Amino acid sequence: MQRLRVCYRTPTSDLFRACSGLNGLTSLRLERAKGVGGDELTQLSKVKGLEKLELVDVVLKEGFGGGLVKLTTLRRMLLIPLYKDEASWTALRQ
Repeated sequence: MQRLRVCYRTPTSDLFRACSGLNGLTSLRLERAKGVGGDELTQLSKVKGLEKLELVDVVLKEGFGGGLVKLTTLRRMLLIPLYKDEASWTALRQ
């Protein structure tokens, strides 16, 4: 398997743990994840051939940057975080 797209809400820790054993995986797209942080990305760093990562409408957790630097095989990345708390704050102030 070279490409995997997950477009529904699933526990991200389980998903990244499962992906860590897919050494043929070169592209991963994850949409609407409940939380992606350093622990999850560290699991993903075990996939040696991963070149493309797309995280769309994901909630970023603490340690995201620390996990991101471990993904040394990435060539392309798309990151569109979900700003749920920020959007709520803006709506409350108006």
